[in-house]
Amino acid sequence: QGGALGGLGHFSLDIRGGLLNGSLPQISNIPLNTSGKHGDAVTTKNQIIPSGSLDAGIGLWRGMSLGITHVGGVDAIITMTYLPSIKSSGTSSSGDFTVNGSNEKFGYGLRLGLLEESVTTPGVSFTWAERDLPTVSFSGTVDPSGTNPGGTLALNDFAVKTSAWRLTAGKSFLIFGVSAGYGQDKYNSTSTIQATVNGPFGGTGSQPGTFAMTRTNYFIGASVNLFIFKLEGEYGAVSGGKDVT
Repeated sequence: QGGALGGLGHFSLDIRGGLLNGSLPQISNIPLNTSGKHGDAVTTKNQIIPSGSLDAGIGLWRGMSLGITHVGGVDAIITMTYLPSIKSSGTSSSGDFTVNGSNEKFGYGLRLGLLEESVTTPGVSFTWAERDLPTVSFSGTVDPSGTNPGGTLALNDFAVKTSAWRLTAGKSFLIFGVSAGYGQDKYNSTSTIQATVNGPFGGTGSQPGTFAMTRTNYFIGASVNLFIFKLEGEYGAVSGGKDVT
């Protein structure tokens, strides 16, 4: 959004739904080797993972008057992200994608209105937000194969924390509007991989892991005001980024 909301009494509410075409490993096809490190090709299966999010903006201050516009407006931002648990369909190879604790995760942020939109000026804003995902785990049963025993493999407590900033400009022309933005996303995640081997010589082992990445984000958008509601379209991309852990 270009510009702040306009001070106390103004608010916005965005409700979004998404579908991720993920690839989950087929756990039952991964042999557990008790004689040392061993590499195997892991097959995957497509799995649609739905998600939902809610973003609320609350106007706190319109800013200082500067001719026909205002500068320095402030909005508070509250976010909520929802992920469902996905149980296997009765086969060990499907695995279980479960959310640990609450399926909802709340976040927060702040928007600074650098320039309020007017007849002659665009709206320009700087936004920072902390948006985390619910903590999830993925586990499945490994079938015995030949001399290899059975057991379980799991990715436990996979937590992703994100922070992002955006510099956005937007301008309305009667019923049409355009916008553009640039920013940066930072991701930090932690998890633990755990393997349990069945049988008299079995046991349980685990290995923690961390992951961090920073990527550049940019986008352009257009909108049509249909009075009862607004129809918006956006095209964006991310670039760069390298695992720094």
